[in-house]
Amino acid sequence: MSDRDVAVVTGGGRGIGRAISLKLARAGWDVVIGYLSDVDSATSVADEIQTLGGRALCIQVDTVDERSVEAFFAAAEQFGTVTGVVNNAGAATAVGRLEDNDLADIRHDIDVNLFGVIACCKHAQATLARSGGGAIVNISSAAATLGSPGSYVQYAAAKAGVDALTVGLSKELAPSIRVNAVSPGTIWTQFHRDPDRPAKVAETVPMGRAGEADEIAGAVAWLLSSEASYVTGANLRVAGGLGRHATGDRAIGDPLRRHGHSGYAETGVCRSSPADHRAVRPSSCTTEQRPHESKVTSGAIRPAPRPAPAVPARPRGGAGLRHVLGRHPQLVPRTRPAGRS
Repeated sequence: MSDRDVAVVTGGGRGIGRAISLKLARAGWDVVIGYLSDVDSATSVADEIQTLGGRALCIQVDTVDERSVEAFFAAAEQFGTVTGVVNNAGAATAVGRLEDNDLADIRHDIDVNLFGVIACCKHAQATLARSGGGAIVNISSAAATLGSPGSYVQYAAAKAGVDALTVGLSKELAPSIRVNAVSPGTIWTQFHRDPDRPAKVAETVPMGRAGEADEIAGAVAWLLSSEASYVTGANLRVAGGLGRHATGDRAIGDPLRRHGHSGYAETGVCRSSPADHRAVRPSSCTTEQRPHESKVTSGAIRPAPRPAPAVPARPRGGAGLRHVLGRHPQLVPRTRPAGRS
């Protein structure tokens, strides 16, 4: 058994999970890589960790099966002293409008993205407690605050549940176990059905690009480190500056929305091809304008005028003072008793 602490990473063989596993190994951790079916990817990560001088163990786990989760953490404890847990495993099977998806697929996504995190947190508690404490990092999503309309609202809802779980559990387990979350925006991984989607949505991100998996891994590694020893209940948003509600100039000028896409580009799945984007010109766009919204005219964004707020008439002179004092008798000045300062 090594003197290095052990970090457990679910979904640690691909995408963001792979980057997290390798980042933690470089930071001095031994890593338990949880995978569901892609053993080759998990083994590849383990081999790379060993070339870095660390130890790695690949364990198959189904995060929605409690017996599988329990066995997973038991095996991790046999591997070493577990002081870090990253709940990264996720799924987006049901894509598109809610009404167009099968409930079985929707339930599967909610199970993996929320129940799976809950199950892992439940069994991670006992493992970390036996190690003398530690930290949990839940991988959420910027979708949790955007809703992902037209793309996968159930995924966004599950991730919002992860956010609430993180806050509540951080209070429940303090001070021995810290619980935090990281909320990625659009990241270059194989998670997307459209492999070019990160490039297509780059214009909607204030940073002007999609993120890299290593940038998420850096945030996770910091939250697990002693440098974050006073951080718990936090949700670190790593989304290139895209806000919680997707408002502002970039959201108004989002080319994907102008071209008829119903979802916010950060978390939705873009179903059009690059040719579609070339074929549609912003000047041909028509929008339904609501009060105080901007309108599109010949490709330019112009703010709609706001009506001037109504200013109620105020009584003048002594009548105004009598009016105020009549409504608020406590403001009527009283005679100060003699001899008091």
